[in-house]
Amino acid sequence: DSTADNIADISEVIPAGQDLKTINRSELEARREDIAKLQATLADQVLETIGTNEEFGVVLEKVLDDLREIDDPDELENARWTMIREVEKMLTGHNDLADKLDSTHHYLQLFETDSRELTDELTRVRLLSLTDELTALPNRRAFMRRLEDEVARVQRYGFPLSFVLIDLDHFKSINDEYGHAAGDEVLRVYSKNILSIFRHHDMVARYGGEEFAVLLPNTDSDGTVRALNKVRRRANETRWQVNGTVADVPTFSAGVSLYKPGESAGAFIERADKALYRAKRLGRNRVELDMTYHKENNEDTPRRRSSDG
Repeated sequence: DSTADNIADISEVIPAGQDLKTINRSELEARREDIAKLQATLADQVLETIGTNEEFGVVLEKVLDDLREIDDPDELENARWTMIREVEKMLTGHNDLADKLDSTHHYLQLFETDSRELTDELTRVRLLSLTDELTALPNRRAFMRRLEDEVARVQRYGFPLSFVLIDLDHFKSINDEYGHAAGDEVLRVYSKNILSIFRHHDMVARYGGEEFAVLLPNTDSDGTVRALNKVRRRANETRWQVNGTVADVPTFSAGVSLYKPGESAGAFIERADKALYRAKRLGRNRVELDMTYHKENNEDTPRRRSSDG
């Protein structure tokens, strides 16, 4: 199933507007308590069986000892009836326990099925909590998790890691002129038809509003700029429907940073954000690189590189 299909399924499960942090929490806790009670009951029943067996064993040993020493027929008859009563008591106890265990087993089977369904449901909820509902892209939370993983990988193996912050140009004017539904459609078109051009192991996420974040593992700045140029060409070729007419999608501006060993994820993001701000200030529809890391390493690169498409 596609991510979009999963989200469609989730929307039927989760009431509109409900906080993800509280979804199914009470139900999950209630089921956990029920399962714990059943487990405790089962444990008590097993202990009861063990205790009954031990008691029967003690009585049986006593009766056998008595039988070895009894010579009187009347006493022998009494010992026989004592053994019969204890065996009957044991059988009754076993039958009762068998009924209880059968009932408990039945409920445990029901809970097992119920728990699997709950696990599936919670998995879908977790997927939703990491997915942007509008675009079906990973959301900011998912992006930050992946960023932490990639930073750890870079620190361990030393591979390059690039980060891109993309902002759609003049997006507010689309909302103002055509309405927010049109703006939503532009975001969907970008996520499905344009940003999908990135490699499968790159991570494209909706970062917020009209901003998208892209992580490019094992990719330096030059490789990132080449990738963004492909995205720009795809955007230039893409059209969308608005009010019955075909229109160009908006251009985008982007800021790029290359991970600097030892820096925090926040600093990594901030450098790309500053590069994006510079791209906006210099006229939009362009890519700007943060050169901090290059300058610190005295690389033979110009002070500022940009790609205007």
